[in-house]
Amino acid sequence: MLHGSHGTPYKNWYPYLKKIASKKGYVVNIPQMNFIESLDVEKTANKLIEKDLINSETTIIAHSSGSRVALGILNNLPKKIVVQKTIMVAGFSNYNLHQALFRVIPKRFYVRLFNVKWDWEKVKSSCKKFIFIYSDDDPYVPIEQVKILNEKLGGKLICILGAKHFSVNTDPRFKKFPQMVKFI
Repeated sequence: MLHGSHGTPYKNWYPYLKKIASKKGYVVNIPQMNFIESLDVEKTANKLIEKDLINSETTIIAHSSGSRVALGILNNLPKKIVVQKTIMVAGFSNYNLHQALFRVIPKRFYVRLFNVKWDWEKVKSSCKKFIFIYSDDDPYVPIEQVKILNEKLGGKLICILGAKHFSVNTDPRFKKFPQMVKFI
């Protein structure tokens, strides 16, 4: 699992989902990534690949800016590795995000996430199945963002009404995420 901008492996629904997935027999890794102010997407993606955390049995679950790292992983994977599935929750494809986000985290940090251009065909060929989960009332990520990802990669679009940004910062319910369980 790849957390968002100011996330940690212990925040939001990540521990909840890790516990459930572990009970189902999955090995779950939630690496602590740098905060967005110093996050280098390509370097982080390559580091995760080099640690052999990604293989052909992997399901990548990425939340918010973690989706950019997921794209970096898929873009840089050796051709012989094709992951099972990538689930992006409140993912985005460019920095045209809602201004409310930039009041919390300055836009200059988000712009840094987009200094890499993806080979969309390579990204698509590195994963068997994509699932994009979004909310109708996300205060940070416009719905158009997930539509762009879906246009580029294909997959399943899932809207969860009233879920905001799937984060305890926007909705305290998201210490848990029971709707996600069926996708792992």
